Amino acid sequence: MKKILILLSALLISGCETFNNSSRDDYYVRKQYDLAKGQEQQAAQLSATVASLSANNAEIIRYINDINQKIAALQQNDTNIQGSLNSLRQDIDATKKTWKNSNEKMIEQISSEINNAAKSAAAAPSQGPAGSGEFYEHKVETGSTLNAIAKAYRVSISEIKAANKMNNDINRVGQILYIPKK
Repeated sequence: MKKILILLSALLISGCETFNNSSRDDYYVRKQYDLAKGQEQQAAQLSATVASLSANNAEIIRYINDINQKIAALQQNDTNIQGSLNSLRQDIDATKKTWKNSNEKMIEQISSEINNAAKSAAAAPSQGPAGSGEFYEHKVETGSTLNAIAKAYRVSISEIKAANKMNNDINRVGQILYIPKK
């Protein structure tokens, strides 16, 4: 019996050792399972994050493409405006040149007409005063009026007008007026 007891004791001791090893293995398996499960959850979260970032990236790329298209349209519009401005500048320059030539021609024509009128007036014989008697010759200066001239010579405006065959009170600078002597 002693032998049986030793045998039973040996069996029990070896069985406990086997049981302990089995429990320890189950614990490690469970631990590895839990770790694998946690890693799976992290992988799923990372996968969702990557998908979200990919969607955001795609939207950003679309947005950048839209901006690039708008920039290209604005650049084209700027080119068109620059072309229009250049065309307008050329039109303005051509118009200025035309006006300048036209003004120069008008100035030449007016100068020619003034010269011809001055030559005609100089060449025309003096008509002399109307009526008989003695007269002063008065050259009209800037700002002179018939009233001022009449007061200076102590005659009436009507006498000056009659002596010079004038129909109105208008006189010109440089005009010679005949003033009756009293």
